Amino acid sequence: MTWLDKLEKRFGRFAIHNLTFWIMVGQITVYGLGLFTTFPVDNLMFYPDDVLGGQVWRVFTFILEPPLVAMSPIFLVFYWYLFYIFGSALEHQWGEFRFNLFFLIGLACTVIAGLINWVILPGLIRPSHMVTNMYVMTSITFAFAILFPNFELLLYFVLPVKIKWLALITFALWVITAQGIVDWTLIFAALGNIVIFFGRSFMQGAKVKQRRVSHEKQQKAIAEEAFHRCVICNKTDLDDPDLEFSYLAGDGYCQDHWEEMEKRANAK
Repeated sequence: MTWLDKLEKRFGRFAIHNLTFWIMVGQITVYGLGLFTTFPVDNLMFYPDDVLGGQVWRVFTFILEPPLVAMSPIFLVFYWYLFYIFGSALEHQWGEFRFNLFFLIGLACTVIAGLINWVILPGLIRPSHMVTNMYVMTSITFAFAILFPNFELLLYFVLPVKIKWLALITFALWVITAQGIVDWTLIFAALGNIVIFFGRSFMQGAKVKQRRVSHEKQQKAIAEEAFHRCVICNKTDLDDPDLEFSYLAGDGYCQDHWEEMEKRANAK
């Protein structure tokens, strides 16, 4: 029984059913409140200085932050559509508890990283610095891409692309747009759930690949090694595939030297 099985057996009853749906509904609600009402949406976001000042709820509610509110409604619909597909697929593949745990680990790592950055890097973080949920939300896409790399979707409902390439492009954009240690800390933190859930599989896959490469090299070396070799002139069947070899007392002789050795053997 793995550690995940043990945790699920003990805490599985606390898992939130259809977590992806409720996160999506929460983000749509917050987006609507910010767009059409005077509701103080900013009070839900994760500002480390406010959290350390006692507004602890922000470490949970910041996950309801819509993806870049300035985006067009069409892009947001596409984003939530994909998020629901990916999250629901993971929940179906793993079960409710494991998907909950995956998301909770990513959330916790992001919160810890945000608070640590605030404490140890005060000179690099403004008091109004907000910790985004972008990285932990995208980790769901990465997990889906690992499990279903060849899943194909229509980007903007037009361009067909496999999810593994979309995930690689997304990560490349993270690397390109990361600004300093603060962003890099959040990136690595958001990938903590990926490492915990897939690290063992990655290591096993690397070992299998290493064994396969080693076996292929061994087979290639065997194929390139001569099967016959003359003990006198050192010619092999690789030098001349049509060259015939004979053996005497375990030693090999090419046809040019076999008659001579046969005469010597008969003479004795």
